[in-house]
Amino acid sequence: MNISLKTPYSLREAGLATPLQTTLYPTAEELTANQRLFILCEGIGGIEKGDVASGIIANAFQEYFQKVNPIGTKSVGQLYINEALRYAERRINKHLQHNPATYGMKSTMGLLHFNEDNTVTAAWVGDCRLYHIRKNQILYKTEDHVSSTWQNGKYVLLPKTIAASEPAWASTHVIEEVEPGDYFLLCSQGVLETLTDRNLKYLFSQSDYTDDTNQAIVGKVKDLCKEVGQRNCAMFLVQVDGQPANPLPAKKKTGAGASAIKGPDIGKPKGAKKSKVKKEKGEANKPLWGKSAKERAGLTSKLPLLLALGILLGAAVIFAYNYAMTNPEELFKQHYESGTVFLEEGNYENAIAELEKAIVYEIEDTASMNKANRFLALSKERYALQQGNDFLSNGDLLKAIAKYNEVLDINPNNVEVQQKIFNLQEQIVVEKETLVTEADSLMLIEDFKSAKDLLLEALVLARSDSAILTKIDTCVARLEADSIFIAAMELEAAAAEAEAAAALQEAEETVPEQPEDRFANEMTREERPAIVENNRPNSEPTYNNYRPELRTNPSTSTSTNPSYGISSTTIKRNAPSTTTTTTPTPSTPRTSISPSTVTSTPSTTISRPSATISSSSSSSTSSDNSTKAANLIGQGDASYKKGDYKAALRFYEQAYELDRNRSAENKMRKTKKKLDDDSNYKDIVANADAAFKKGDYHKAKQLYWNALSFESADQYPSQRIEECNAKIETTMELDKYVKAGDQALAAGDFERAISQYESALVHTTDKKSLDKKIRRAKQKLQEKKKAALAAKEAAAAAAAAKAKTEEPVPVKPTSVPVTAKPKKPERPKESLRDIEKFCKSDGFSYPCYVKLKTNDQFAKADKRVLFRLGKHFEQVANDNSKAKECYQQAARNGSDQAKNRLKKLK
Repeated sequence: MNISLKTPYSLREAGLATPLQTTLYPTAEELTANQRLFILCEGIGGIEKGDVASGIIANAFQEYFQKVNPIGTKSVGQLYINEALRYAERRINKHLQHNPATYGMKSTMGLLHFNEDNTVTAAWVGDCRLYHIRKNQILYKTEDHVSSTWQNGKYVLLPKTIAASEPAWASTHVIEEVEPGDYFLLCSQGVLETLTDRNLKYLFSQSDYTDDTNQAIVGKVKDLCKEVGQRNCAMFLVQVDGQPANPLPAKKKTGAGASAIKGPDIGKPKGAKKSKVKKEKGEANKPLWGKSAKERAGLTSKLPLLLALGILLGAAVIFAYNYAMTNPEELFKQHYESGTVFLEEGNYENAIAELEKAIVYEIEDTASMNKANRFLALSKERYALQQGNDFLSNGDLLKAIAKYNEVLDINPNNVEVQQKIFNLQEQIVVEKETLVTEADSLMLIEDFKSAKDLLLEALVLARSDSAILTKIDTCVARLEADSIFIAAMELEAAAAEAEAAAALQEAEETVPEQPEDRFANEMTREERPAIVENNRPNSEPTYNNYRPELRTNPSTSTSTNPSYGISSTTIKRNAPSTTTTTTPTPSTPRTSISPSTVTSTPSTTISRPSATISSSSSSSTSSDNSTKAANLIGQGDASYKKGDYKAALRFYEQAYELDRNRSAENKMRKTKKKLDDDSNYKDIVANADAAFKKGDYHKAKQLYWNALSFESADQYPSQRIEECNAKIETTMELDKYVKAGDQALAAGDFERAISQYESALVHTTDKKSLDKKIRRAKQKLQEKKKAALAAKEAAAAAAAAKAKTEEPVPVKPTSVPVTAKPKKPERPKESLRDIEKFCKSDGFSYPCYVKLKTNDQFAKADKRVLFRLGKHFEQVANDNSKAKECYQQAARNGSDQAKNRLKKLK
């Protein structure tokens, strides 16, 4: 169905405890049934900050939807909302550059948009809430964005906000099923603190889907907010036109307007019926409370004692109440004096407790009551300041800031605390950047566990920093990959050791027995592998290049198995420097031979010449390769830091060929990824530049956003995005004027077409096509004028011929008849009121200036019209001469703003 709306209603009231700092778009005066966009922003920080923040954010979203990136026939989604959010944050930052005193301003936001595809989009940041209500039932409500913080000895929920300190993220929800009679309620927390969901259901159950009851519902909410609402109450009530298929019967009303709607009791709505439970037969015969007769008798005997105790307790309560009612001044004085003593002693917690008890009593001495309230506020302020200083001395900066903000809530003019908060916020930013920098350094050397710990500390200081979250995810992924890799290598090493042991046993079986090697002949096969184990310097294998290698003692010769890369020990004969001899000692059993029992003796050696390699040459070669690899890795690291990733990759590959270790391989993988990212980044930027050059600014903007995902620190894409936004805005103005000119040309209004085309010339450098359109319009205008003149001459000739036939006039032979040239009819001048209406509809641009000049109404025009026209020439058309002319005339007509602009132009 095509969604059509009834006239919406809005509410904007200040709370009993907070100033008015909410902004609604549209305002109550601008609400019509044709409205499709509704925005509610609630600021935080008082009039100086919260009211300004809510106004900036509401205006930014409205501008983005209607001017910067008009939604048109598209449906509002998450990406569109996020771009609008970034636009609003840029507006806040721009305001802070010129108004640093408003630093710290922030606001929540709720948005409702009725799309062209008959769906409804809800978007929100913070605790502004949207309800979708149908037939007295809540079909959907948004979830608040809140975070928990420790305040006054307990956890307090604070809403997420849009601010300049860190990027915000909005949630969106698209409602696809919309029926006639559906209600949409967009409201602030002030309304929700006054009315529960049950109260809302009761209010809407009394609706008969007419404008009167809708207005009455808003009026009832307004009355309730004035009675008990502590916070700002703001809301939009939007109803889809039409009656529901099966409407609920409306409650009977005694009159029209607000009195026709009964308000619910706060906390317990009216209309809740008590359910009656029917008793079954025989239930009356059951024992009382399920007790037996003896138990009931015992309870009955105790009833007099319980009754007497109850009477005494009631009498004591009544006496205390009567005493408090008859002597409130005395009780007030006791608590007041006790509270002031605690305040002077610096015991602020007890002072707050006593003074809160004092102000409960109603006394006639208003001066004393005012003093008690002032002392109570002073105690709370000093207590919060004391807690903040304690947190600061303990190094807990976030809790200190929270306490200092409590001080500002009580006393906003405390300049010392404001400076403390500013200094702490700067310190937090510095600490966060220091932690992130250290974590980046650790990630470069692949110490991901330590890097993750530092990033978690930084995340505490900036809880919604997406860059930190991404880096934490990277560290977690790498740590998981390392654990999986180590487990796999352990399994592979165990299998390789088993195969090595089998190969060693097979080799030993082929060794011929030597008569002089009596000790070797006496050893069993189970004992010989123990010699190999004892010759290894470490009991754990070393993993290189995903393949395990068992390193042997350098004093023995080694033979490498080409299939597994495993070094097995061999014993060489007649070579003292490379032989292994075992001599049993009384203290050492043969089955547990240690390296200390191994000596070099030529007479007890067994050799296998075909499979021996000098261990000294092997160890020296391995040491040289490791040294060269380390030097190459150092050169690669230096090239990587300089940004020469190709050279770095070449060094890492050479190091990997010399020493196949995991560090070199990881550096190779990281450098290849960096090269791929760098290549992708350059390609995307090149495509974006090409799209920008062709004038496809929307595509270029999207590509620059994609480039930022690879190089978030590069300023070039961000600058180009700003240029794209400016070009898009200029292109929109250009398209508007060109479209208006084309429409005027098609309608035959050639003068207006020429005026619109000339206005479009200001917004483009490619003037060929526009000059062609202007020439065509002028040609058409000339043709139109010639045709009109010819028609007039033909009409005059026909009239003359007709007159000649009716009354022949004698013609003198000596005279030549001269036909008088018809006068050009004067164009009626437009009234000043019509011209000002045209200026408003046209956006106060060049056609407005032309109409004022051609109709001699420039000097009589309204000062606001002239001021807006001057801003157009100054900021859009860059024509300072016309801008000065408009400002001067506006100043003559009494505009102070125009006088200020003239001073800046001079």
